[in-house]
Amino acid sequence: MNSQPIHIASMEPLLPRAKRDNSALSYDILLQAGALKSALPDVSTQQVAALVAGMNSYYSNLIEGHRTYPGEIDAALKADDSADPKKSALQKLGVAHEAVEHLMRQRLQTDTELELCSEDFICWLHFELYSRLPEQFRIVKDADGKAYTVEPGKFRDHPAHVGHHIAPRADKLSRFVARFAEVYSFKSVQPADRLIAAMAAHHRFMWIHPFADGNGRVARLLTTAHLIKAGVDDLGLWSWARGLARSREAYYGFLEDADHPRRGDRDGRGQLSDASLNAFIQFGLETIKDQIQFMSDKLDLLKLETRLEDHIRREQPFGVTKNSDAYVRILIEILRRGELARGMVAPLIGKAPRTARPFIGALEKAGYVTSDGPKKALRITFAPALRDTCFPRLFIP
Repeated sequence: MNSQPIHIASMEPLLPRAKRDNSALSYDILLQAGALKSALPDVSTQQVAALVAGMNSYYSNLIEGHRTYPGEIDAALKADDSADPKKSALQKLGVAHEAVEHLMRQRLQTDTELELCSEDFICWLHFELYSRLPEQFRIVKDADGKAYTVEPGKFRDHPAHVGHHIAPRADKLSRFVARFAEVYSFKSVQPADRLIAAMAAHHRFMWIHPFADGNGRVARLLTTAHLIKAGVDDLGLWSWARGLARSREAYYGFLEDADHPRRGDRDGRGQLSDASLNAFIQFGLETIKDQIQFMSDKLDLLKLETRLEDHIRREQPFGVTKNSDAYVRILIEILRRGELARGMVAPLIGKAPRTARPFIGALEKAGYVTSDGPKKALRITFAPALRDTCFPRLFIP
């Protein structure tokens, strides 16, 4: 297309005609996601979900060319920003993404009738993200070097070119988004097709390109919202963004190809390629399946216990070799139960209550366990050193 699209028919088809292979993939994903949810007790699952929120932020930003390591984000959460202005800005970007995903998950829990593809929700995501970012992220330049200001939660008011794609005209964006919301509403899509629709919506959102900047980040948050509502990411135990970042060239390649006009009479009846949309959907679903399998392996209880034990015996984080067995038993029991009453520690390790207290204190000081108070039950926290051992390759450059 050589001019800015003004008719909503320009983005048809919104759903592909052929769904058979992708329907089978969707079914496999639903089964695997269901199994993953039961891998650990609920309390331990919440600690894993906190790690995955960091993964989503890290990888979504990495896709955009911004690298902020988990330790740097942890520091920023404690108001310990880098003295380097550039690194400090990236820290704030990582923190902002985590905060918005947390808010989004809360909103999805409390508002069960929320229309994910509505202009209101899309603009809310963008506002919550960009209102938290440093000023330098709100100034963008187009291919000709012309600068534009990004208004949080506001659609762009200027033309947009993304590679070879010319996005819809700015004054028609609300019309395109209204059609987008109509087709991809959960009320419009059969339950069996919701994952397919989520992947199609990801591309078509990028195609509309409603904002001056942040379309990729908002698209990935929006897709996460779809996956939550579809029941495959409601506990936050795996990261689609990790898979996309590891296949970044393929991700952008499939996105770009799905911008392509219809290739002949056998390529659907819309103005855009049906086959290319279907290919992007398949890529997206295969990426989801791969990442669920990755985390299923990481959350296999026996393997996780083995990595946990190996860490304690190899690193000796508590300094006394003869006590390693006791620390291992405590941590594994918490992992299995989700939480452990303090009074259970002494009989578990064969010590008197007074003798057992220093073990609890050492675990708390090292950041391996936490609780809601000095007399409350203990929960595992996956401190940075423990995180990297128990969950290898979560964060890769």
